[in-house]
Amino acid sequence: MRVGIWNVQTMKEMGKLTLLVNELDRNITGLCEVRWEGEGSLQVGEHTVVYHENEKTGSNGVAIVLDKRHSAEMKSFNAVNDRIVIEKINTKHGMLNVIQVYVPACACTDDEIEEFCNNLQTLKDNIPQ
Repeated sequence: MRVGIWNVQTMKEMGKLTLLVNELDRNITGLCEVRWEGEGSLQVGEHTVVYHENEKTGSNGVAIVLDKRHSAEMKSFNAVNDRIVIEKINTKHGMLNVIQVYVPACACTDDEIEEFCNNLQTLKDNIPQ
């Protein structure tokens, strides 16, 4: 299995998603800063893209891109907020929990960074072993 991450810095430009998916050579790829509105999923060729973004600010946003095989095995996708999502994928070795995060930059306040860390720790603590 090949896993990757990519800070795309925005996916609002026409055709950017198709170009990105054509470049992927990974089974699972996490995307940061997609800046799409709301939450949903898209089919792009044989890839499935699931995403979540802050509707109020139009910033941040994370997504996970799955190839055809892993798309068929996806069991759930849950957003903690516009910076943290988790996707559960059934594999031959058991359940795989994929957590995609967009870490706050140094321009964020200490409170924002602390909230991010607390949310991530809570998510991690609640994943069944």
